[in-house]
Amino acid sequence: MSLYDYLKYILICLVLILSQIFVFDLIHLDGYGKIMPYPLAILLLPHRFKNAFVIIIAFAIGFILDFSLNTGGLHAASLTLLAYLRGYLLNILKPTTESTDNSFISLKNTNLGWFLIYTFILLLVQQFSYYLFESFTFNNLTFIIKKTMVGSISSTFIILLILLLFKNSAKNRN
Repeated sequence: MSLYDYLKYILICLVLILSQIFVFDLIHLDGYGKIMPYPLAILLLPHRFKNAFVIIIAFAIGFILDFSLNTGGLHAASLTLLAYLRGYLLNILKPTTESTDNSFISLKNTNLGWFLIYTFILLLVQQFSYYLFESFTFNNLTFIIKKTMVGSISSTFIILLILLLFKNSAKNRN
């Protein structure tokens, strides 16, 4: 991987964080969840990155969001859990890539079905933990599950749109 790849990744992280703070956090789906595309920053990391490194990146992104949105650790905790489970899920799903394991995960080097399953499962974990930590009780479990499903489906859709937009814009430049 080149320096250009790392700089592009840092730019993507900044855009995702800023868009979560200034756009997506203001959108509430009628009380049934939130759109959270910022986990894409963790989902794109290469397969071979050490799990500890991925967890540190996730915690840092979550901490920035918690500090900016005054959410008291919800983003850091849920994104750190996503990062922890990511390595296990990658071992289970065994992604088939056209490039090396050191490249960033993208629609260009994986198939769409695999990427949607990978994204949706990890977003379910992240969203469920977010809403569970937010309510801090199992009394509203059905409402937490509703919020998790709506938030995961809408976030997966937005992530797919973001990736398709960047894929098509890169294709138009070449």
